[in-house]
Amino acid sequence: MEMTLPLWSICSKWLTALEQSNEIQEFCQNNYGKTPIFLGGTNPRQAPDKKYCPYILVMPGRKSEGSDPLIYTVGVAWVIAQPNVLVDGVKKPFNDYSDAKEIIISGMQECDEFGQMIFEVLQTYAEEIGYPISKIEYDISPVTAFPQFAGVMLATTNIEPAMGEILTY
Repeated sequence: MEMTLPLWSICSKWLTALEQSNEIQEFCQNNYGKTPIFLGGTNPRQAPDKKYCPYILVMPGRKSEGSDPLIYTVGVAWVIAQPNVLVDGVKKPFNDYSDAKEIIISGMQECDEFGQMIFEVLQTYAEEIGYPISKIEYDISPVTAFPQFAGVMLATTNIEPAMGEILTY
């Protein structure tokens, strides 16, 4: 019998781990005044707009089965809406601050912080069940309309099944 595992079995467990994370709930409540929305799968041509922010989506990616190790990649994306910037250390609405010494686009910083938190929650969960994330490809890009900031990661898990084992995640 061929060892195979549906990608959705990983996605659903990761989605649950993220939903149950107090750290993620607190981060979103403290920074955006509401809890995040969790999406399983998505239509990339019609991503939710800023009224849904913050949100996290988990998507099936790709798998390689038939030889050891079995390799599973799941996509995780997150989007926040942050209309403020830090102007000389003070949080202000985005505007013209040509006299400022330093302007930090805080949405990029928060998006990265949120993504790192998401990865750590997933890695902790994955380690607890014995299938740690072995590789991530992580990107924070200003690809959505301001004030939205998006991040995406492809997280890969390698599974080396034992002889006669029923493959579950």
